[in-house]
Amino acid sequence: MKKLISIALLTIIPLVLTGCNSNNNQNVNRNNTRKSATKIVSKQNRKHINKALSNNSKSTKSTTNWDKNKDVQLADFMASWNQTTQKNYVQCTPKRNTTYTGLHYPNDFADNKTTFNNRKLSAGWSEDGANKYDVNVVAIYENTNGGATVGGCIYLFAIQDNSPIVYYTEQNQGAPDGLVHFETAPDDDLTNKFNSIVRSSSNQKNTSSSSKTPEVSPLTFEEGMQILQHSIYKDCLGEDSQLVSNKPQRLVISAFSGARGINYFTLTLEKNNQVRIHAEIGSLEGGPRDQFNAASHIPEYQTVTRTGSY
Repeated sequence: MKKLISIALLTIIPLVLTGCNSNNNQNVNRNNTRKSATKIVSKQNRKHINKALSNNSKSTKSTTNWDKNKDVQLADFMASWNQTTQKNYVQCTPKRNTTYTGLHYPNDFADNKTTFNNRKLSAGWSEDGANKYDVNVVAIYENTNGGATVGGCIYLFAIQDNSPIVYYTEQNQGAPDGLVHFETAPDDDLTNKFNSIVRSSSNQKNTSSSSKTPEVSPLTFEEGMQILQHSIYKDCLGEDSQLVSNKPQRLVISAFSGARGINYFTLTLEKNNQVRIHAEIGSLEGGPRDQFNAASHIPEYQTVTRTGSY
């Protein structure tokens, strides 16, 4: 009898142990499965997070306050602004500072002697409008009134507190406090246009224009001057030739011609390397730009071949 019981126990114990081991193995397998699933989910989450961060980074990089395309848009508007106001506002940069009444912006910002609405703020030139100064200047235009000491104006197009703003000054002599005073520009058309340009996206315009415009080297101010100096208008360049507007396919250059006022030359790049020159020659009688040629005997148009070297 004792032998039978011993045999029975020996038979049952391995089965019990096998059952326990089986349950333990199942639990281990379940835990391993959960861990693997958790790792997979964690990897997927990290992928989604990294993708979201990447998209945010791309969207941040693609949106800037200022770039070359927006600078061209402002130059085009200022060209039309010149016609509306019958004045000659010329673009100024770090390579070509303002000259009105001895002011030299943007270099003069370094002297820290500029006020904005009677507040002394840090200011400087900014290629992209990044928030580096209190007033981040992205474009400057001046009208020297033909070199006179009165009647001119300087416009500063800037980003301040991440918002577009236009300042101007007509100060033509030193102030008692030794500072140059700029105020908010009163011209609604000018400020509204600048605001719309800053708020606009440049990407769409760049895409559409690149699909329509052939790959040709753009006209530059230097090449435009060389073309004019070899054209029938070479004797009309006068003094102080300046760039009024620049686009890849079109330039507008002005030249002060003394008592006759200002001559304007529009150079348009056409097919087959042809450059069409439209001249608007000043007259003693003055009058709107589209009437200037009536008082002269100089042809209004000339088309020349762009050679690239003169």
